[in-house]
Amino acid sequence: MKSYLVIFFSLLLAINISSQLNIKSDSDNLKLIGRIKLLGEVNGSLIYFKDKNMYLLSFLNRVYDYKFESFWMNEQSKNELYQLIIDELPKKEKNKIIEIELEDNRILSLEMHKKRASLNIWDGYKWYKTYWYKLRLLNSLFNKDKGRLYTKADGTIFIE
Repeated sequence: MKSYLVIFFSLLLAINISSQLNIKSDSDNLKLIGRIKLLGEVNGSLIYFKDKNMYLLSFLNRVYDYKFESFWMNEQSKNELYQLIIDELPKKEKNKIIEIELEDNRILSLEMHKKRASLNIWDGYKWYKTYWYKLRLLNSLFNKDKGRLYTKADGTIFIE
């Protein structure tokens, strides 16, 4: 009986191994626009996907550490969001909140307090909150940065 189980599990394992997908990454498709690095670790990034002609803005959720939240935007939305930040942030207003409707019924809440801003997302159930960033860090996110973008063998993106 034990030999049948061993044979069964070895066949099952062999079938699973032969049916795995090999993901080929196309690093020419990705372009790192900018990143925010705090204490040596990437805290936020803006990546351009050439095949979709879209930008993916990702940030570390300060409510749940080590969990990133992302949303897609086109060229016009990226430029308008950046222009809104650089126009409103230097005004040094206290507790100003601007809500922007995203796709998938989510809301981007741009919160500003004095010289800092926080990009938060409300998905209808819970908040995803960024850390508070000064304008120089947001400039490094939306502008060309010296960071490097790698695609690992398993298809995941690694930002240095």
